[in-house]
Amino acid sequence: MKVFVALFILLLVGCSSEQVTPSPSATIDDCSVFEVGPETNFPNIEVECLEGEDTVKLNRVKGPFILVVWASWCMPCRDEMPFIQTFKDTYGSKVQVIGYDILDETSQAIGASVNWGVNIASVEDPDGVFRADLGITAPPSTLFVNAEGVIVHRKFGAVSSVEELVQLVELHLQVSL
Repeated sequence: MKVFVALFILLLVGCSSEQVTPSPSATIDDCSVFEVGPETNFPNIEVECLEGEDTVKLNRVKGPFILVVWASWCMPCRDEMPFIQTFKDTYGSKVQVIGYDILDETSQAIGASVNWGVNIASVEDPDGVFRADLGITAPPSTLFVNAEGVIVHRKFGAVSSVEELVQLVELHLQVSL
């Protein structure tokens, strides 16, 4: 009986998170939306865009930015992506938002983005070869990268609200939102 009560409480807690409805999207942005410049201190990683034919050298993306590590099979990713989308729509002119799809099939990742109503431009690392370079093991994770390309903070696990993401950005990237 104690196990049943504990599972019931976990179910209630897990289902009571804030809900955000993202704007519907038929396509995701391609990587041409990223502002790039000279090389920074970010790890020298070149990855393909999830949408389009381009590749991106992440150490050339202008900071500050957040790198959101996600996958189509990751249920906490699905839950956090509406918050990430709302953050991008509201604050994307001050802090770039880059999706980093990992350990995934391209078609499944694109399908998940469309189904979730998310148009965030993403790069892909289908084999997870750059996990060690980024200091991550699995999604969801969010990396906070300053203007010099330094990863100043890693959040492991999903963000639970836009407000949480705003607080993390202001604290770790010193950007006033």
